[in-house]
Amino acid sequence: MPTVIIKTNVDRTVCNQGFQKKISRLISEIYENPIMYITVTIHHNPKLIFAGTQDPAAFMEIKTVNGTGKKENKAASKAISELLKAELGVLPERFYIYFNTIQLKDVGVLGGTLDGQ
Repeated sequence: MPTVIIKTNVDRTVCNQGFQKKISRLISEIYENPIMYITVTIHHNPKLIFAGTQDPAAFMEIKTVNGTGKKENKAASKAISELLKAELGVLPERFYIYFNTIQLKDVGVLGGTLDGQ
């Protein structure tokens, strides 16, 4: 159940629901998770500065409970880089992706946690 959080200075009209759906599909394919378990949130901050300028930039977190492998992370980084450039005009050198693994005990759902405890 990957969770994707994107923070960017790109105008909100560009970072629309269509873009979110594209990211969802991409993450679903790379991490082989049904799209129904993927969440994507975009935080718009026009004051975000990257490398000392306010040119289009972003940073992203991808959190998964299954963990991510080097192969998947590389594939995600490449595909997301291409998508951000094509859709948002963010050059590959103007964003970072943080890959984080969340333990099952640290995710609450349905009044319990994913580890069943």
